[in-house]
Amino acid sequence: MYIMIGVSLLFIIFGVLIKYYKAYWLIAGYNTASPKYKAKVDIVGLGRFMGDSCFIMGGICLIVAGLMYFDYTVASYWAFGLIPIYSIYMLIKGQVFDPNTRTPDGRMSPDIKYFLGVILVIMLSVGGSLGYGSIAPEVTITSEYIQIGGIYGIKLRTEEIREVSLQDSLPKILRKTNGFDLGNILKGNFALEDLGHVKLYVYRSRPPYIYITREHDYIIINYKDARKTEELYNSIVSKIK
Repeated sequence: MYIMIGVSLLFIIFGVLIKYYKAYWLIAGYNTASPKYKAKVDIVGLGRFMGDSCFIMGGICLIVAGLMYFDYTVASYWAFGLIPIYSIYMLIKGQVFDPNTRTPDGRMSPDIKYFLGVILVIMLSVGGSLGYGSIAPEVTITSEYIQIGGIYGIKLRTEEIREVSLQDSLPKILRKTNGFDLGNILKGNFALEDLGHVKLYVYRSRPPYIYITREHDYIIINYKDARKTEELYNSIVSKIK
């Protein structure tokens, strides 16, 4: 959340500098272009457009931060998705002010089309990864094993488990070692104060949490819905017994 607020403020500052103080050197591509290239660009129009776009991007980031703060997780993902969508719009619309990027008949040049295609593929890939990572893990429980599916999934033999407990808090998270961290969703390997290296599958602000203790480590899991977490805990305990 705080990162999104910082990014929002950065966008707004850039917008003010570009639109009102003509800091055109902040516009990527234009700042490194040759004088001949710059002479063809409608820099006043481009500066106005880029300044307004920075304000819009800053506003989107603030909306995402607000939704994350109030724990509207799904809505924050949809709002976050507006960032790549608007970025693509910026890339396309920005060509209007730059004749260098168009063919003599006014069409978008093949190089720009290729570049936009690559950007689109990257954004879709990132969006798909974030969407997949945010899905609550499916847990399969038998008398022989417990399998946590999805990203960073794990399969535990019931004979490995020393203890299962339901607790209302998480220790301080020191760092992510190899995992997925998006807002309140944490999955994968993290270092926690007092516990050391732990596998997490949790919604950080949604107690209670199921602690599964093995000989040398812990697995902690919960759901966004406390009732579902308690049901999962009871299911695990019944199989372990």
